Amino acid sequence: MNNFIALSRVFIKNIINSAYKNNKLNIKTIAIVGLIILSFLPIVINLIRFLNYTYDVLVVIGQEGVLISLGIVITGLLVFFLGLFYIISTFYFSNDIETLLPLPLKPYEIISAKFLIVLLYEYITALVILVPSLGIYGINSGAGITYYILSIITLLLFPIVPLTLGSIIVMVVMRFSNVAKNKDLFKLVGGITALVIAFGVNILIQRFMNNVFADPEALQNLIIEGNNSLIQLYSSVFPGLKFLVEGLLNSSTYNGIFNFIIFIAITIVLYTIFLFIAEKIYFKGVAGISEVGSKKKELSKKQLEKGAVRSSVILSYTSKELRILFRTPIYFLNCILISFIFPFILLLPVLTQQDGLNSLLNLINERPQSYVVVLGFALAIVITSTNAITSTSISREGLNYYFSKYIPVKYEIQIVSKVMSGVIMGLIGTTMLCIIAVIVLNINIYLVLITLIISMLGTTFAAMIGILIDLYNPKLIWDSEQRAVKQNLNVLFHTLIGSIFAGVTFFFVFKSNLGLLVTITSLLFVYGILNFALYKILMTLGVKLYSKITV
Repeated sequence: MNNFIALSRVFIKNIINSAYKNNKLNIKTIAIVGLIILSFLPIVINLIRFLNYTYDVLVVIGQEGVLISLGIVITGLLVFFLGLFYIISTFYFSNDIETLLPLPLKPYEIISAKFLIVLLYEYITALVILVPSLGIYGINSGAGITYYILSIITLLLFPIVPLTLGSIIVMVVMRFSNVAKNKDLFKLVGGITALVIAFGVNILIQRFMNNVFADPEALQNLIIEGNNSLIQLYSSVFPGLKFLVEGLLNSSTYNGIFNFIIFIAITIVLYTIFLFIAEKIYFKGVAGISEVGSKKKELSKKQLEKGAVRSSVILSYTSKELRILFRTPIYFLNCILISFIFPFILLLPVLTQQDGLNSLLNLINERPQSYVVVLGFALAIVITSTNAITSTSISREGLNYYFSKYIPVKYEIQIVSKVMSGVIMGLIGTTMLCIIAVIVLNINIYLVLITLIISMLGTTFAAMIGILIDLYNPKLIWDSEQRAVKQNLNVLFHTLIGSIFAGVTFFFVFKSNLGLLVTITSLLFVYGILNFALYKILMTLGVKLYSKITV
């Protein structure tokens, strides 16, 4: 137990130290975190208002318990799917594995300490969803002190349930799959598989909800029954969920306490099973995971001559940036793939609902053409802002950043090349969105072409904003590619700024009811000026920041 506590403290200390730079508190990081928290306050306030309204509606029909059960289920699903990536990164692809294995530590101590780190990350997810749901129910129902005590225990224990299930799945796959021995290939295959599973589960949930509402008589009987009978719809999603919800709803009775104790017992049993399985297969699956293999290939004279052809410096450097993005699995999954799947993510909720496509088509036909253009323009900004290419373009260099200082390429060219890589992928995502719009939504081809052409300004604007953010606060100290991208606040900050500009642009055109020609002219004028100003900033202040960056 002492070793477990000591090892956990070391892991936690490493996380805390990431907020420091040269043994000093990184004020930029703290400021960005504070700004992000402030930006989420309106969302939290609206969520609380929505939950209050939902409670008032549900309490009338005696189904207020749905607020708790649904909040727990959503939290569990998010913890499960997000946890898969953290589990793989923490257990298998962190650089501390080779250091820990020779130490006199028991297997369960290493496993438990790593599990705790993943759990701490998932508590953030639980706080966002679970606390408002449990809090609103407790306040509106006038629950006693016992309810709040059980709610705190729920917040601490419930994330363990989906996380143990996800950990077992990952460890079994890593142990018995040959692809696990190839770190890069496993990351790529595993990431794509996880995305496919996530899409599949989303579709299944949508169909499940459609089937539930397809039989109004059965649903009506459940509603009329009252006494929180609707929670039966979600009681079997996770082990022990039924007992947990019953315990919270009846926290003031002995029966409620008994149900909650059963949930605690189920959680302990699940974690014990996880430890037992992990001790048997984890260290066998992690053995040799850090080894890297390569294939020797003899190049022909023609191939050598082809590789030695002189080309533009900007194009060469841009090509280098894109090759790294495509060849590194973590970068491919988080930066490249998002540009391809974003259009499908946008349409998935509509296409999986009954009559969703017809409703969308009617909405498009009823609106002026200017709305279609500005919507495509706004989405182009969002796509480029969320793909994390330019907002991590310097952070991804890591400890190898010194290389950019020694190569005979001007800083201006390096910055422009990084921006171009983001613009190219943003345009690819926008093009896919336009193709889907033509095929599925039957939008006029000329309107789509206009949207695609002027969207170049939007993608360029978003790309330059991203690299400017990374110039101000690059994250060069990381022990895995995942930390450089997924745990980089610059990505979130970039997404927020891009979404704000996209939203304001669409809102302005929507409220002003501008015509097509005026809309196109306005977008070209405003974003032309913004892009020119950003380019000048990057070529002056940006170059100075780039030259002053040190590892």
